[in-house]
Amino acid sequence: MMSNVTILQSDTIPEILTKLCSSKDRELFVNYSVFKLIASASTYEMILLHVMNVIKQTIKIHHTADVHLNMKGLTISDLDKHKPFILDTINKLNNEFPDTLNICYCYKTPFVFSQIYNLLFCVIDKETRQKIKIVKNE
Repeated sequence: MMSNVTILQSDTIPEILTKLCSSKDRELFVNYSVFKLIASASTYEMILLHVMNVIKQTIKIHHTADVHLNMKGLTISDLDKHKPFILDTINKLNNEFPDTLNICYCYKTPFVFSQIYNLLFCVIDKETRQKIKIVKNE
């Protein structure tokens, strides 16, 4: 399971982006709690560019990736606020990286996750939906 990530006042932008999304071997780690702290219309492009670069580096070597998504802190109001960015990102990832997701583990999913997932369900293709696994909170 993914550990909690702490953002320090002394962290540089590249360090914060690495805490948002990083990789080790063929595993990608994405922390929504970091996204929530830095995401805005002015940072979306930088965030997307970083995530895309991490994925490109990973699949260049491994061809597929296991994604570990820490969803701690996600709320319905966050989803509403970031909905266009999230949907656009999902579409870009589907187009740019077809058939590269091995499995996606979702950790620390909030109680309202089923509502959120139902909203995103329509933009995620059937094969990909079958690769998404919700890890029960301990």
